[in-house]
Amino acid sequence: MDISNSYKWFIKLKLINFIPWHFDEELNLDSIGNKRFKIENNSNREVITFGKRQDMDTYAGFEVINGKPCENVIVFHPSFQKNTSDWNIIENEYSDFFQFIKNHVLTDMKEWIDDEDLDEY
Repeated sequence: MDISNSYKWFIKLKLINFIPWHFDEELNLDSIGNKRFKIENNSNREVITFGKRQDMDTYAGFEVINGKPCENVIVFHPSFQKNTSDWNIIENEYSDFFQFIKNHVLTDMKEWIDDEDLDEY
């Protein structure tokens, strides 16, 4: 599967842990994130998830259009409920992986990490 070149570089350099985010080294087409997005998103869009926030069920994925992953990143939070008509699964969208890192991951990381937690990692 042809995915974002910037994401490939992050994986190649083993840049996969940005507490509280973790990125998958290999993408799984059958992941729970992909399945829940397809079930709960009411606009007939698809994603291939590549990351998850460790402290909540928030995922990040590249949008898939006509079977091909695009550059844009969708951050979403599934409800894991049967009736999702009143739930907006999408939290944010970014034009590319670097915008996602800059505006979402690093912001979460700054809020998450403090001096007391440093020795745990």
